[in-house]
Parts: sequence; C-alpha cells; structure tokens
Amino acid sequence: MAAPAPSSSRVGARLSRSASAVRVFCTLSLAVPGLQRGCQAFADEPAPPATRLLFFPSGPGEGRHAVALGGIWQVAPQLAANWRWGLPLGFSVGASLQTVVLRNQLDVGASWFTTFGPFFVGASMKFGAWIGFLNGFGFDSMAWGAVWEPGLQAGLPVAHDAWLTLVLQGYFDIYEAARLGSLVFVPSHRTLYLGLGASLIVELAAEHGVIYFGGGIFHTSPNYPAWINFSYVDPNKYVYPSVLAGYEF
Repeated sequence: MAAPAPSSSRVGARLSRSASAVRVFCTLSLAVPGLQRGCQAFADEPAPPATRLLFFPSGPGEGRHAVALGGIWQVAPQLAANWRWGLPLGFSVGASLQTVVLRNQLDVGASWFTTFGPFFVGASMKFGAWIGFLNGFGFDSMAWGAVWEPGLQAGLPVAHDAWLTLVLQGYFDIYEAARLGSLVFVPSHRTLYLGLGASLIVELAAEHGVIYFGGGIFHTSPNYPAWINFSYVDPNKYVYPSVLAGYEF
C-alpha cells in the first residue's frame, strides 16, 4: 500500500525560504504594475506533486519511495531499474541499474531540489560502478570501472497528471581497466571527461502508477558507453540519440 502523501501545507512551509528574495524584490516593484505581476507569478510557490515521481526534481515526496522498471536505448538496448527515496528538506537518495551483458552499471547518489516560480529545479551527485563482458565470436574480454556523474534537473507540471523534466548529466572517468584474453591492463593516460547528456522525460499518472518516456542527445567519447572501442585517449566526442520508457510503481 502506498504511503500517504505529505500535506501540501507542510511541504510548502519547508520550501518557503527559497522565494524570500523574490518576494522582497516584488515588494519593492509595486510602482511598476507589469513587473509586479510577473514577480507575483514567481513568488507563488507550487506545492510538490502528491504523485510519487522518479525523475521529476521533487521526487516521490518526503518519507516515500518510487520504483521503476523499463528500458533505455543508448547505442544498444538495455534493461533499466530505478529506485528513489524522499528525505526532508528537499533531499532524496536513489539507485539505478542498467544491464545488457555488454555493459552493466549500478549508480548510487543523492539529489536536492527547490522551486523557482512554477519551476522545480534540482542538483544531483551520482557515482557508478560498471562491468562489461564480450565473449564468443573470437572475443574473450571484459572491462570494469567507475564513473562520477553530476547532474542538473529542471521540471514543470504541464497538467494535473503530467510532468516534464529536463535532465543534464555529466560523465567523468574515475577508474577503468580491461582484460583481453589473459592480459589485464589499466590505461595510464585516458580521457577523464567522458562527455555530457541531455534528456527530456515525460511522466504521466496512470491508475496504479506512473508511465514515463522520453529521449535525449549525448555527446561523449567513443569509450562511453561502448567500452569495446578501447578508445581511452581519443579526445574526440561523438553525438548519438537515446530513448527510454518504463513504468513507475
């Protein structure tokens, strides 16, 4: 059974400090009616959605969690599982798993959000560990490593049961190693900045959960996410699309 939603008054009180500077400016702009109306629109803070959301910056809500199963196509199709738990003061923690045998990655991290007018904005910090296998057809290799993934999010409710989120995600290499047959090597020189991704995700409330779908554009080194390229020192970045979809419980 889903946990009860926190009251909008309690959540709204928690977020009220984020627009204090805007309210002060609006008070000083009383002499300019047009500016005053625009300020007031931003000073009226929206309450976080009562629906438990996974990708929207506010997350599932304080003391509640959201779990999602779906898929993502990013160079190759992958199964995806996500979990997020809401904490006080706008914080949340979460984990995600993407797997396709060739590359399997587990991410853990935390995020925080606030409001700016009708927008929900957030920042996140994730760390991931991955391992990949390529056996058969003359190949006997595997690779493993760790990545750092800072991100920014901006969300907007577009209807009473629909939410739109823009996600910007950076990718930085922490460690990487590979095995080719019996030879194991760790590249001494590699590209630390792997690239950047931007995704637009829609979440729609359903009868017993939330449907999500979206797409994105990535600009990364050829070694991410396809480690089999072994392009550790290639300074070039390549552009490719991605699509994702799934269901949140």
